[in-house]
Amino acid sequence: MKIFLRYKKICWLLLGTTFNSWLILGMCYGENILSNSSFEIWHDTLGLSAPNGWVTSELYNSSTAVRTTHAHTGTYAIQLGVPSQDGAVGGVGRFVNIVGGSNYTLNLYYDCPEGVKGYVAIAQFDESDSVLHIVSSYLGPSAGYSLFDTTFTAHENAAKFWVGCNISAEGDGMWGIYYDDIGLYRIP
Repeated sequence: MKIFLRYKKICWLLLGTTFNSWLILGMCYGENILSNSSFEIWHDTLGLSAPNGWVTSELYNSSTAVRTTHAHTGTYAIQLGVPSQDGAVGGVGRFVNIVGGSNYTLNLYYDCPEGVKGYVAIAQFDESDSVLHIVSSYLGPSAGYSLFDTTFTAHENAAKFWVGCNISAEGDGMWGIYYDDIGLYRIP
């Protein structure tokens, strides 16, 4: 892991020095395997608005995951909240097929006001949909958008990940955690 981090820093340095470095950055991270990772494309069906390719808490709790123009990049991001005292908690996530035993980097941008906590979780599943491992991290307050970045190795029997972003249920009427530009990259 230390070698990758050093390599990653070198790639970022090269990005700033020459135009051809874009290709080197692509080799470091590979392709983002999450489609619509910036939440730019949304569909509206039967009064439900959701980002294409993603599942949100809107399916069972109204007003817990909404489109917002408070974006890190582009036009839209997703805003999660706890709109009432009924225990409804906002969340967004999706399944993605992966290669077991491979190294991955997950990064995302979040904007989280004081008094609110977010968390990101990656659940690893095998071919029969049994949970193999779950990794999660809390995201604390930030002054504007902040980068969350982690590198990990998939379980050797993993066939897919569930990548999920949520808001913790520490109160009601809490709004304001935003997620945008989520990237999941297989490290070659």
